[in-house]
Amino acid sequence: MVGLVQNDKGDYLICKKPDGLGVYAGEWGIPGGGIEEGETMEEAFVREMKEEIGVEVTHLEPLWFSDDTAIKHYGDGKSEELYMIYLYFRCRAASEKLKLNREFEEYAWINRNNWQKYKIGTYTKGTLTKLGLISRQED
Repeated sequence: MVGLVQNDKGDYLICKKPDGLGVYAGEWGIPGGGIEEGETMEEAFVREMKEEIGVEVTHLEPLWFSDDTAIKHYGDGKSEELYMIYLYFRCRAASEKLKLNREFEEYAWINRNNWQKYKIGTYTKGTLTKLGLISRQED
């Protein structure tokens, strides 16, 4: 699941991955995670957001599915290519003050006027374009 997390102003959350760790390492992207056995998609999504960004999310709205193949980097220096299927949810954060887990170094709230300040990965740019936050000419 992928979290298109908004604050009360309608800005979207992006988080920076550490270099050499996770999928899309070193890039600003959108938080997300997988489903554990016995969970529904919504339960998994709420849990992942709480684990990764440290806040409750509300107003869940499933948007679309997509897929991608990417390299995942592990802390021990190993990496592997993964095929991933994503379900995108738009939601609201209960607070703008987040508590990131070790998967992220920083976070920012972006909008149409400030997203260019961040090294946003190609895949995330495509998502933000689909949302209408970035126009094709800006990409």
